[in-house]
Amino acid sequence: MSNANQQGSAIARSTRWSPSAESEAPHLGGFTERLVHWSQSLRGWQVASLLVVYLPLVCWLDRLAGDELILILLYLPAVAFVAVRLSLGFSVGMSLMCCFAWLFDDIWQSEISPPGLSRLVSGVLHFLCFSFIATIISRLNVALLREHRAARTDGLTGLRNMQAFDSEGSACMRQFQNTKQPFLTVFLDCDNFKSVNDILGHATGDELLQVVASQLRENLRETDICARYGGDEFVAMLPNTTLTDGQDLIERLQTQLNRAMQQRNWPVTFSIGIAYFPKPVHDFEMSIRLADQLMYECKNVSKNGIVVKSLEEIVLEEEKNPRAIGGETASNTDVEQLVRC
Repeated sequence: MSNANQQGSAIARSTRWSPSAESEAPHLGGFTERLVHWSQSLRGWQVASLLVVYLPLVCWLDRLAGDELILILLYLPAVAFVAVRLSLGFSVGMSLMCCFAWLFDDIWQSEISPPGLSRLVSGVLHFLCFSFIATIISRLNVALLREHRAARTDGLTGLRNMQAFDSEGSACMRQFQNTKQPFLTVFLDCDNFKSVNDILGHATGDELLQVVASQLRENLRETDICARYGGDEFVAMLPNTTLTDGQDLIERLQTQLNRAMQQRNWPVTFSIGIAYFPKPVHDFEMSIRLADQLMYECKNVSKNGIVVKSLEEIVLEEEKNPRAIGGETASNTDVEQLVRC
């Protein structure tokens, strides 16, 4: 590994997420982002329906305008839309379709049949122009999506970063407010990770984190949300999951993680905290900090274990003995904010 890569990995390992870090992440922003997100949210039948309505409408307007107005540029939004929503190949095909539609409408209105060479040349030039514009839009869209993905992805593991995790988790909370679905937050820490870096080197430490990320992807469900919190810590949110189902799932995950470590002779185990919430909460960040607190309880008692508690249990304990949650002093009032949802 080069010095630059080692320095980058060291920075990533030494950084824990904080809410203020979100403001430092790049944002796509503006009308372009909203347009891309809207187009990507459409289903196939919705895309087809828009095109089926839009293209005949442009043909009809072009026919009404006659030769007094040149409306071929009205076909361009359809080409651009396909370039953003589908791919460059589809947008080139749409360019060809639009030019044929324009040429057919032009021939229909003209007394000259078949079309003259000038009309054919004009149609070809318009096709080349549309294809060129479609290429530019498609390349820009790919770059935009790549930037957006990079801003929300951890560079080492390929998991979500905390900006993406907090955003998606908070969106789930808002979505589930009416259905009152239960969920769990999970906080996972790699025990003895520092010794791997010190003895086997940072390259092995990076490989270990990638293996952990791979196990998370393989063992969690598609509906679950997981991310790298920072350093050797990972978080997950399991929506619409009961306490028993969530605990069983995380126990299987821990078993697979330990097996992967043993196969590579890495002296690493995993301490995991699980916080169970019977219904969605408004303060998603606090729910992560509670799972973090439970993980530290596990490490203080004995590593390579799992501590599971429901929100009610945590509230009762806070009433008896207020503790620091996530590095901040918290009273039972702070925790009870999660109950009043």
